[in-house]
Amino acid sequence: MIVESEISTVAVGRRLCRLRTEARLSNKEAGQLIHVCAATYAKIERGRRALKPREAVVFAVRYGVDVRWVTCGLSPKECEVIDVIRRPETVPTPKVSTPLAWPVRNVG
Repeated sequence: MIVESEISTVAVGRRLCRLRTEARLSNKEAGQLIHVCAATYAKIERGRRALKPREAVVFAVRYGVDVRWVTCGLSPKECEVIDVIRRPETVPTPKVSTPLAWPVRNVG
């Protein structure tokens, strides 16, 4: 499991900059998506302010990418593998029959 301290704010900022640029948004417009000013958004892109989880989700939805790519840089293939591993098993669990009454043996 990845903890917040292991996520590079600089790398997250670079990915956000790339997405914003491809979407042809200004810092102000990108900041408005998460209700921050352009200067605060610029700090996120430079890695001087951490991206909050809710903000990561907002950007992932807006830019049409997986939130794990925004936060951790995981490729679509890596995300797919994780999803397959996490998928609950589809194999039915075998039922164990428990007798209600054990046979009584005549002693004597």
